[in-house]
Amino acid sequence: MMLCAFFKNHFFNLDVHLFENKSEDFQKNLHDIFTIIRNENPDAPIYMVGLFNPYLSYFSEIVEIEEIVQIWNETSRQVISKFPNTQFVSIDSIFTDEEKLLLHEDFFHPNRLGYELIADKLLNQMELDGDFVFVPHDTNARGETN
Repeated sequence: MMLCAFFKNHFFNLDVHLFENKSEDFQKNLHDIFTIIRNENPDAPIYMVGLFNPYLSYFSEIVEIEEIVQIWNETSRQVISKFPNTQFVSIDSIFTDEEKLLLHEDFFHPNRLGYELIADKLLNQMELDGDFVFVPHDTNARGETN
């Protein structure tokens, strides 16, 4: 939410340095959140979904937006690397395909297909890590066919 508000307030006067300063606040807040989660449950797998640039197709000439998103994603990676059993899931590559309409009518949030692609990427990573096993609808929890 902090990033959205900041984009809104500074869209026509983007300065990467302003976002770098906010990135420090974000880093501290994210560290505090992960600390709380780990204090409550030291073993639970945690997956953090990265940010993406919703304006890439429409304002590709404003390179600062992409730089800012990359800075915040890298900050996220750095923070979660300090905590066990955490994984960063990058989603920005999903939204680089200009042939697919992946944004809602507000041109900021993903639409249904965009969210499905994010979910697929997250579930694929969870499956690779052994934290998720797909069970078909006609199979019960023990793997027996109904």
